[in-house]
Amino acid sequence: MGEPPLQLRRLQQQLQYAAKVKSTHDHPTRKVFDGHWTIRWGKYNENTAPIYSKVHDFFVLINDITWEAPRYPSEPPWRRKELCADISVSKEGNKKQNP
Repeated sequence: MGEPPLQLRRLQQQLQYAAKVKSTHDHPTRKVFDGHWTIRWGKYNENTAPIYSKVHDFFVLINDITWEAPRYPSEPPWRRKELCADISVSKEGNKKQNP
């Protein structure tokens, strides 16, 4: 019961962010999650490890999933036609008046 430990919450946030980046084709931070020789040969402890090292094991286990980015509508919302709604009933009276 209650809240999970801070370390687990941080790891969950990192995994969610990594999944979001991997699912977006042209994400600007996509290269952060690609392997690099500096990560492999660098000396890191548990507190200074890069995010790639923290989430890499999870994505190796779950490598058969195809990550899909959310699909956005082709037309932006500000270009849609205004919805016509009949609001005449709401203007008739208020809740203090007996109909």
